[in-house]
Amino acid sequence: MPNMKYICFQDKDELLDVDGEIEVYPLGQLVFSILVIDWSECLHTAEQLRRRINTMPLSLDRTLFAGFENPDEAVYCIVAEYYQSLVGLFKKDYPCLFRLFSAQSIVKTLAMYEAAYETADKNKERFDEIRRTGDMLIAADFTVRIFEAYPEKPDWLEGYGHIGDSQVVTVTLQFVDHLVESLRAIDAFQKRLTNMIEFALDVDSQYSELKPAQRLYLMQATDFEPYKECEPLYEKLSIKRRSLNNDTLMLEPGVPITKEALKTLKDTKLSTATFYCSDDICALAFLEFEHMCTMNGIVRRCGHCDRYFLSFTKNARYCDRIANREQGRTCKNVAAMAKYLDGIRADEARKLYRRNANTYQMRCSRAPACYPRAAYEDWLDEAKAHVDAYNRGEMDFQQLEERIRIPDAR
Repeated sequence: MPNMKYICFQDKDELLDVDGEIEVYPLGQLVFSILVIDWSECLHTAEQLRRRINTMPLSLDRTLFAGFENPDEAVYCIVAEYYQSLVGLFKKDYPCLFRLFSAQSIVKTLAMYEAAYETADKNKERFDEIRRTGDMLIAADFTVRIFEAYPEKPDWLEGYGHIGDSQVVTVTLQFVDHLVESLRAIDAFQKRLTNMIEFALDVDSQYSELKPAQRLYLMQATDFEPYKECEPLYEKLSIKRRSLNNDTLMLEPGVPITKEALKTLKDTKLSTATFYCSDDICALAFLEFEHMCTMNGIVRRCGHCDRYFLSFTKNARYCDRIANREQGRTCKNVAAMAKYLDGIRADEARKLYRRNANTYQMRCSRAPACYPRAAYEDWLDEAKAHVDAYNRGEMDFQQLEERIRIPDAR
């Protein structure tokens, strides 16, 4: 089905197929992407957009050419710009989420008009209904292309820009309704997903003595409310077995059988994989969460960015997300460098402390009347506290030198 997305789990990877192309991501990519986005803000902005375009005056005689010449007055240009900015949030940092989300609302809108056309009465006496649903289907296809190409003009505009834009406006309004509906569902799911991860996957869970698979069972057996609210998502999932060659689909659906195809197939080693199908992102993420539990992976918050990541070793403390985009450094890289610099910093402070302490001790030994032992021991306690403060970044080196100075020679 064209509106279906397919996900498959293989060991520590997940395979994603939206448009016949297989992409491989680390396990947990979709779940963690959903957790980190501020969906409440996305929903708020989409609702504001809907209120704005629903109050805009509609022109019944405006052409598509005129709409593109005055984009601030054309509903579809306004929505296309918003849509591009929204998916742009995901594209660079969360490609798995981008691939799924960018398809969901657009395809849902297109599928609605496809279904209307397919179910329209094809009786010759109902020609007006057939033409109306056919025109709306064409308008839906035009609208999709506008959203995908914007701010560039779609290639079909040169040939069809002279026609009225009222049907494209109608499709756009329907698209925004679907978009708001999708964002509201993901926002609610995010809160439940966070609760489920804290219960079943977080290494610091109150049930940390149990393995994630055991915690999953406990969640199911005790009717944990967030999990129970997600169970209806099962109804939006189906299963499809597919043959792959090195994680690639062998033949596109509907491609004719040729001698070349048969020869290629004969020399190919195939594997069969189980793909889970859905037109709902939340259903696929819920499924992935359960799979992560059954894999008994360790989920903890990164010591640098404080976001969840999946690890299969107990010692991992930092994730592989990009922390410094200009330098392309990950949280692991940044943490390692910070540890190195902290070591240098601590070493400088330690040398200064030891040098001053040794000098002070020698003066106490040579002239105890001038340098009482008790004063030296008080200095040691104070100096240690200042060194600790320096190592925490609470002062610079010059301030440390001033604060742990020893008495002048007498």
